[in-house]
Amino acid sequence: MQVSLVLQVTLVFFVHVEQAVQAPVQANRRNLDMSDELRKQVYQALLARSKNGHLGKKDTRIVAEHFGVHIQVVQRLWKRGKTQLANFIPVEVSSRKKGRCGRKAIPVNLEALRNIAQ
Repeated sequence: MQVSLVLQVTLVFFVHVEQAVQAPVQANRRNLDMSDELRKQVYQALLARSKNGHLGKKDTRIVAEHFGVHIQVVQRLWKRGKTQLANFIPVEVSSRKKGRCGRKAIPVNLEALRNIAQ
């Protein structure tokens, strides 16, 4: 009786462990930088859900959960698109970080390089 009970417990434990290994692993933190393609998809989803330029009460929350981003990111993209439309500018929701982050370029003196080579 004890042996069969121990066998059942160990079998149940291994079955649960195997199921846990097969489950997809998701990190608790979200990706901080959205790709430009993902930004476009989020904005297109918001446009599809809008009626006459206005969103419903939970539309931003639904889109945020669908794409796995924070609700404020979705709201910020929508606000940015609306201001660009109001100013008759084509909507561009790509990242404004390009060219403004990372290591700064060091100016190279080409005259000094020519003198070294001679």
